[in-house]
Amino acid sequence: MKITLPDFIIVPYQLLEDDKMTLIDERLYGIIYWFAKLKLEKCIASNATLSNLVKTTPTTIANSLTKLEGKGYIKRIFADSSSRHRLEIIPLIVFSRVSPTDDRHSLTDDRSFTHSIKGHSLTDEQKYNIENNKIEEYKNSEEASQINKLIDLFKVVNPSYSKLFANKTQRIACERMIKLHGFKKLDELINVLPSLNQDKYAPVITTPVQLEDKFGQLIAYGQKKQNNQPLMI
Repeated sequence: MKITLPDFIIVPYQLLEDDKMTLIDERLYGIIYWFAKLKLEKCIASNATLSNLVKTTPTTIANSLTKLEGKGYIKRIFADSSSRHRLEIIPLIVFSRVSPTDDRHSLTDDRSFTHSIKGHSLTDEQKYNIENNKIEEYKNSEEASQINKLIDLFKVVNPSYSKLFANKTQRIACERMIKLHGFKKLDELINVLPSLNQDKYAPVITTPVQLEDKFGQLIAYGQKKQNNQPLMI
């Protein structure tokens, strides 16, 4: 099927500021965003299609996707554990619309992980604000990778888990829980959720926000269930 070329692509300033990102990486993110937000509801394009649009090879696309995901800029969803059949690519830096006279960079939209920009070159003050706002928390690739891995664990209890990756509220809940409890302990807890969710007396948990909100209830339930012995967290 022939793909209509985009009239333009959007590249987040965060990538332009990242010395590890090449022009190919920046273009690829712009194409992924175009598919997911401007053309279709999701990016399901193959590496061959992406390479045609970015003007490079499928091998280079594969390497660039790995880099972008490692830095926490995208998330790839696969149908199999061997990661051979890719279902979609989710852009994790999503733009929100701002007024042409508004210099503020809004991060208040809980529906997605957002980064607001203006339609012209950024001033030094705007660059400074970008460097100091909350989006900086996600520039640490190790932290972003852990958040993505934690969200990925919810696929055992949430068929629509892929929508959680670009949701700012869900990502921040993951960040708080990782800092408070550690990734390993959360991994162990989430892996027992399928059986716990079958118990009518246990709190039902299918998202990071629900896990954070019901953490106390879950521990209290576990203590009663295991003769006052707490769950392994």
